[in-house]
Amino acid sequence: MKTLYRFAFCCLLFSVATVHAQTDSLQKKSSWSVEEDGPIMYQFEPNYAAVQLKRRMALLQKIRALDTLDISEKKRLRLIKALYKDLNSEKVQKTILADTQFEEEEF
Repeated sequence: MKTLYRFAFCCLLFSVATVHAQTDSLQKKSSWSVEEDGPIMYQFEPNYAAVQLKRRMALLQKIRALDTLDISEKKRLRLIKALYKDLNSEKVQKTILADTQFEEEEF
């Protein structure tokens, strides 16, 4: 008989805890779903989209510069991969400087 009472008490305890957890999570969701000033990310870094757009444009400009060089396709793809990892990659800078030839103007 004692085990039956203990079992009933445990079931009651678990059910109360589950109901309390469900109502508590509903109250938290309702307070989190209201975002007055847009996404939460913009509260911590308001110019995130502008920075990403600027980085993307710089990346595309460097890829266009690599396309004009006379290098193999495999090396070009390797350099583009290095650009995606680090926008100021030393490999890319060395390649651009090594393959750039300056022409003197004739008067």
